[in-house]
Amino acid sequence: MRKSVSVIKKLLDECTDEDRGEWKSHTQTILSAVRTSHPTRRGVTGAIASGFFENSAFPALAAFGWTLRRGLPEDPFTFAMEKDGRVVRVLIASLQQESGKPRRLDARDQCDPACIVHLAKKTSQILARSSGATRQQGSHPREISEDRAYSFDDFDLLAVNMYAATRRWADFSYTPAARLRSDEDRIGLIASEQLVPLIASRHWTNDLALCLDWLAAALKAVWLPPERSGNK
Repeated sequence: MRKSVSVIKKLLDECTDEDRGEWKSHTQTILSAVRTSHPTRRGVTGAIASGFFENSAFPALAAFGWTLRRGLPEDPFTFAMEKDGRVVRVLIASLQQESGKPRRLDARDQCDPACIVHLAKKTSQILARSSGATRQQGSHPREISEDRAYSFDDFDLLAVNMYAATRRWADFSYTPAARLRSDEDRIGLIASEQLVPLIASRHWTNDLALCLDWLAAALKAVWLPPERSGNK
């Protein structure tokens, strides 16, 4: 927990007075997330984003029969939303930051500025010590972690927490996994860097119900009443 507290202190040191007010107004959600998080900056911010998805973004769908549960044990930033036997797998991600600010891209071929989200799943591998290990090194196996790309089969919907850009933890931008940019060199894998526009677009929305509607349309399913599906 000591490492988690030090990460939170660093995050708070980077906050403006407005940011501190945002943290203070959501104390319970943030503290609950920190208590269950991995003690790294990515782990803490990811856990907070997951907490806000669970407590702020999802409840509007619960009235329409959706239930929510945690997703894959090996990936703490996943959820499964269920209704009538259908399951929508959600991956929670956060904008990349540099010096406490989101990485932004103002490309000439884009009408609007965009931020960058990095998508990679952590995998662990146990390596045994070689027979020639020294006494100081010992012979115990060691665990290493590496980042691996997601495939389009790993999740159905991406929820990017926009706190780094908007300074509000409850803000998310959503898109179906099928609309993400694919890796140019590896078939079936998702590119590790994705652009998230700061305003709604044809592929991104801040309305979870609308994103579900996009996903349902692709699958020719009906999950929400028309007046709540995002259709106009």
